[in-house]
Amino acid sequence: MVNGKTSITYFCLGEMPFTPFGKGNSLYEDLGGSILRQEGIEATLNPWRCDIIVTNKYPLRLPTFLKKSRLAGLIKPILVWTHEPRYCRLSTKVVGRQKLMPRVYVMNVHTGDLYLNNYSFYSWAIQFPKLNIDTIEAEKSVRTRPIAALISHVSNRSACSFIKDNENLDLCVLRQEIALAGYARNLVEIYGKGWPSGISKEDSRDDWHDRKLAILRSYRFNLCLENTTCDYYCTEKIWDAIRAGCLPIYYGKNNRIYDDFPTKSFVDVADYPSVSELLDYVETMTREEYRNRLSRCVNVYNRFLERNHFNLSATVRAVLGTRRLNSSWNNFAAEYERAVLSTVKRIKALVLPAIGDVVADDRIPEDPATVLLTLQSKNQPGYRRAQAGH
Repeated sequence: MVNGKTSITYFCLGEMPFTPFGKGNSLYEDLGGSILRQEGIEATLNPWRCDIIVTNKYPLRLPTFLKKSRLAGLIKPILVWTHEPRYCRLSTKVVGRQKLMPRVYVMNVHTGDLYLNNYSFYSWAIQFPKLNIDTIEAEKSVRTRPIAALISHVSNRSACSFIKDNENLDLCVLRQEIALAGYARNLVEIYGKGWPSGISKEDSRDDWHDRKLAILRSYRFNLCLENTTCDYYCTEKIWDAIRAGCLPIYYGKNNRIYDDFPTKSFVDVADYPSVSELLDYVETMTREEYRNRLSRCVNVYNRFLERNHFNLSATVRAVLGTRRLNSSWNNFAAEYERAVLSTVKRIKALVLPAIGDVVADDRIPEDPATVLLTLQSKNQPGYRRAQAGH
């Protein structure tokens, strides 16, 4: 028992940085790991003693000892958990069984139970003080540079392809095409690694986030498309642009960005039939329209800060207090906690189906092979330990 809750142990298969299961010192790991432990879910270094195996990549790459263990029916349920769209492209929560393997369960960008809104994982980029459109506009009078693109060069375009439901969700190639077309028209200045000589103005940033904001403050627009377009996959890119006083050039199709942003706020690349038409529009935008669009973006940014999530759990307050983080981080911590608690719910449903809300399609009890493996697992220490906690 941990904190009055049934103890569950997980074995982490491979490194999982910037996640609740990671071993590093980022806030993702510190805060996420603390929430897991508070809920009775702890890591173990012994795969034979765990109740569930967690990994962030699919297809699975099992080490030799786990490949052998599956022959004895000893391998535990596997949860593929990742907030990176390309690490696991499955949109189903349960993977069809493979021979002598338990079911593989999925929790990722595409399953709808990890990214709960546009703020789940990257709203740390929204920081006090609140923004003022008049102050930004006054600063714009000295901003002579039009568009900044802080992106790495894509040399192998075919490797970026991400086809789902007959549509390519990759935005890296499109983003690069816009950057190069704008560069040729002296509209875009490029920063980033891997570019042919003479194109990138700067290719290294030791303190990358602070340096990025400093660069953006000299520009009117920021080309900030995500790498991939998925529901609620909204990273720091659009928030950094707004924070630095740039009007974002973003991509609003096949995602949920308009759940929070009104139309005619950011410049939506998806609204333009061609790159040249997009650049024509940006180049000829009136001062009034620029202000109106940026003002709508600023309102979204400020509205999140106004939420003031001060009713945080004791676990979250303790972590933020230890790190001496200001109140700007409260809102992110509250949103991230929701995502981690969704993970807790899923793990408990898989390992301890008698506790909490059970996801019926996760169990699939009519599968004889799954029932057999479940019966075999009852003889393992992890199962007995969990049952003792009832």
